[in-house]
Amino acid sequence: MKKRYWIIGLAAAVVAAFTVKKAVDNKQLSAEEALEITKRTFSAKGRVQGAWISATPEAYAYESRDYQSYKGGISVLEGDDEKTYQFTVDAETGALLEYA
Repeated sequence: MKKRYWIIGLAAAVVAAFTVKKAVDNKQLSAEEALEITKRTFSAKGRVQGAWISATPEAYAYESRDYQSYKGGISVLEGDDEKTYQFTVDAETGALLEYA
């Protein structure tokens, strides 16, 4: 009987470890979270007038690395000029990968 409890406990620990690992590995920002980070980044250039972001991440290769990324656009008031940018942001960290 004791051996049975030991095996059940070991199996439960293994299942729990795999569940936690899967949850940690699949950490990804939502599109809204990525957009908020991007807005904060662009607010250093001026006042953000408007912004949008795609709801689903897509594959993106940058500097020999593959990323899951969101694409979007943002309008910033720089002095008296309103400038519009398109951007690509990393879906995992929220880092701005590219803008033009």
